[in-house]
Amino acid sequence: MASYARLKISKIKKTDRLMDHEKIGFKEGTLLFHPVHGPVVVKKILKRPELGGDGWCYWLQPRRQAPVGTSFYIAVTHIQKAGFHPPLSRKEAGEILDYLKKREETEDSSPNARADEIHALCQENTPWAFAKILLLLTEMKEHDFPKEGRKALKSAAQGLTQELAFVLKIPLDRAALRIRECLRCFKRPNPQVEGALQRTG
Repeated sequence: MASYARLKISKIKKTDRLMDHEKIGFKEGTLLFHPVHGPVVVKKILKRPELGGDGWCYWLQPRRQAPVGTSFYIAVTHIQKAGFHPPLSRKEAGEILDYLKKREETEDSSPNARADEIHALCQENTPWAFAKILLLLTEMKEHDFPKEGRKALKSAAQGLTQELAFVLKIPLDRAALRIRECLRCFKRPNPQVEGALQRTG
């Protein structure tokens, strides 16, 4: 997770002024990844006052085949909250798979405590958060799933599978299988988690 906290800071010069470089985490041409949209590229950094704040935003274009003109304008201050982040490295992908083989230990394993933890992880929108959600839900029975558990499971399964497939350059079904195999290392498969991963792959 630490890699997401250490963003590369770049000074980006405009014709009329120099932006506050501490507000800009990604320079033009940077490749980012989103759990739904997949890989995108920062095409430009520009101002769109209608987005609020100081108006600075990233103009993002998908790397996948998409309808002509498809793009996203995300405020600089909201980029990570929206789920866009630098793709995992192959090493980090391996670390996540190793992490999925371990039992998740928490100080309070009550359903309410896990529900709060899952809610907080959903706000992070990162592959590490998705991995932890899958581990937590794997250890829970379906009737103990929190209110947003099914939605969290679907998002985590889809997001982590897509990013591992992209980083490791393998098909989605193979990435989903790798995740399922890791989760089986410490416990019998959870039918709900298994099903979500099968549908993703």
